[in-house]
Amino acid sequence: MLLRCATIGLAGLLIGCVAAPIPHTSAVTPELQGRIVDSATHAPVSGALVQLADRPKISAKSDADGQFALPRARDFYLLWVATYDGIIDHLPYGPVPSDTVRISHPMYVASEFSIRERLHPSDYYWQSTHWSSPKVTLPDISLDPVAR
Repeated sequence: MLLRCATIGLAGLLIGCVAAPIPHTSAVTPELQGRIVDSATHAPVSGALVQLADRPKISAKSDADGQFALPRARDFYLLWVATYDGIIDHLPYGPVPSDTVRISHPMYVASEFSIRERLHPSDYYWQSTHWSSPKVTLPDISLDPVAR
């Protein structure tokens, strides 16, 4: 196994590519914060569940002021790869993370939206596989009350 890794590493060097077995994580979403309000009264909505749609374990509940903060989602990689022309990548490849947020509350109609749809392009930096902005603040998110 060691000989195989050394051979692959030498081949990579000869073609101008370096692959290092460096286990690491990379942030694939920003820390996300915002406020949830009632669409009719603009009052804060407490207890709303906010989740990343493709990573439901990354979630938060809105507080009494309607505020929430989702932590950054991170992916784990085993290998770091760099090429002679400056391309840096991580292996193994995973699916590109979704930027879809899902919000639910028993008294309101559930909502789902794309983070990028809610922001001006100057408010964040998205690369092809991850967010480079460390923290993103969304404008107020309105939820419609459930009809009774």
